[in-house]
Amino acid sequence: MIKLTLTEKGGEPKVLTFDKDEITIGRVSGNDIVLAKGNISKRHSRLTMRGGEMEIADLKSTNGTYVNGRKITGPTPIAASDRVYVGDFLIGIEGPSGATAGLADFSDMPPSTSGTSTSAARRMPVPPPPPPPRSGSAASRLPIDDDDDAGDGSSSSEDD
Repeated sequence: MIKLTLTEKGGEPKVLTFDKDEITIGRVSGNDIVLAKGNISKRHSRLTMRGGEMEIADLKSTNGTYVNGRKITGPTPIAASDRVYVGDFLIGIEGPSGATAGLADFSDMPPSTSGTSTSAARRMPVPPPPPPPRSGSAASRLPIDDDDDAGDGSSSSEDD
């Protein structure tokens, strides 16, 4: 049996329970968890319970599957304290004590690679940049050095 909590970025957590040892996550019907978002592949990830241990595998998805902010490259063991990211969704795995960890913490979520997400967090307006300094201020009187070889040891040669 697999029990997990699924939270979309900016959304409410949903507890899901499955009476089997393997579930698939993807964008199309036929998956056990269907996440109809543009940054989710048709068949994105697979969660498997083996001998009381849970592992997740990426199914060659376009945008990858992440565990604790790192993209996985093969089947990866996970525990209740791990944060699994599939697109804009966080998956928390229920541990032996019945608790999940990190359910609403999106701080180490990888950047979204799709502009098709409609989550509330993505619709937040970006504040405008600060105004330029007024003429006569100290910042506007600083000399500008256009020389790329300013003696700092760096080189910006186009032959690199």
